[in-house]
Amino acid sequence: MNYIIRRRKIEDCKSIAHIVTVAWNETYKGIVPDWFLDELKNNEDERTKRTIENFNEDDNHQFVLEVDNEVVGFVNVGNTEDNDFENCGEIFAIYNKKI
Repeated sequence: MNYIIRRRKIEDCKSIAHIVTVAWNETYKGIVPDWFLDELKNNEDERTKRTIENFNEDDNHQFVLEVDNEVVGFVNVGNTEDNDFENCGEIFAIYNKKI
C-alpha cells in the first residue's frame, strides 16, 4: 500500500463529503435519528458543492490521507479558540473509512 498525507485539494471535496456520510452512518446508527443519517446521504452532492464554493487555499487547514491514490481519510486542524491556550492548535475533526 502506498500512503500519502497531503494538504486537501479542491478536487478532494467529493471524497471528503462521502467519508463524512459513511463515517456518520457507521458510527452513529441507532444513536442519532435515521432521518438525519439519510439526509447526509441525500445531500452529499450539495455539501460537496458548498465546500467547493467556499474553498480557500490560503485558509486550508485540512489534510487528507491517500492510500493507493484514493482519499480515505482527513483531519481538520487550526488555531485553538480557547483563550487560555493562545499559542496552541486543535484537531477539530478526524475521519477515515475502512481500507
